[in-house]
Amino acid sequence: MPGIQSLSEKLKGEQVEFIMLSVDKDPALDKVKSYLENNQFTFPVFMPNGYLPEQFQVPSIPTTFIVSKDGKILMKEVGTRNYDTDKMVNFLKEQASK
Repeated sequence: MPGIQSLSEKLKGEQVEFIMLSVDKDPALDKVKSYLENNQFTFPVFMPNGYLPEQFQVPSIPTTFIVSKDGKILMKEVGTRNYDTDKMVNFLKEQASK
């Protein structure tokens, strides 16, 4: 998540949004908030109420999706990865300009 935080800062002002989903249950809300504050993550984090659509069901955490403006899943990556790269910045800027 630190890499995603850095990437989101690099893309501030672009037409790119970063949204995190926590699969924790409601009783863990304080734990989730504390984790975000302690790590100074500034992107929005949501805890879904109910079931996620089938395409968002994931075999393990973390799983990262890149979704286009029209809702099409452009990328799904299971596991950790460094997203804070020039290649990813360029990819996201290109997608944002479409």
